[in-house]
Amino acid sequence: MIRIEINVMNTFADKKPDGYSSHEKNRGWLILFFLVIGVWGILTPKIGFTSVSLSDFDFEWGYWHTVIGPVCGGIMLVGLAVLAFYTIWSFYQTKPNAVFLGKAYLILLFITNFLIFMFVEDEQTRSDIFYILPNSLFWVVSWYLYLLFSKQVKTLFPKQKRKIHKRDVLFLFAMVSPLLIWCLIAIILSIL
Repeated sequence: MIRIEINVMNTFADKKPDGYSSHEKNRGWLILFFLVIGVWGILTPKIGFTSVSLSDFDFEWGYWHTVIGPVCGGIMLVGLAVLAFYTIWSFYQTKPNAVFLGKAYLILLFITNFLIFMFVEDEQTRSDIFYILPNSLFWVVSWYLYLLFSKQVKTLFPKQKRKIHKRDVLFLFAMVSPLLIWCLIAIILSIL
């Protein structure tokens, strides 16, 4: 009988020091974070694609600029959706890049909402987005602070084990660079 108890103790020792697998630790606020990011990952492209039209990008600088703007915005919106679900997967699998992805997603989400607000010309849509913008900022800051100060995040993802993978940086760069180039061209052409 003593031997059975020792084997049971060894089984728990093999899993994790506290007896839980990494999936069992994903609970509470972290699960809510998964749900919120998943909903935002679905809604952000939907709102972006339905609220912006080709006429919002028509600054009378030529046809190519009117087409390239929405394409760049579309790359950003689809990239945000992919990033949302990649972030959820990284957190669920307790990957070392999860916290970086979560913070990057939150920052890019707010920037995207701000850019949609800046380029939409329809007054009704603009007033709707103006209402959403402070709300978005509040939630982005709240979740960002959660990722910074949460004991659960610090336990699951100790700072010394966190990593930023090159593929993540390349993905973020590929997602953001077309939109940045388009915005830079728009600013330069508006000055000229």
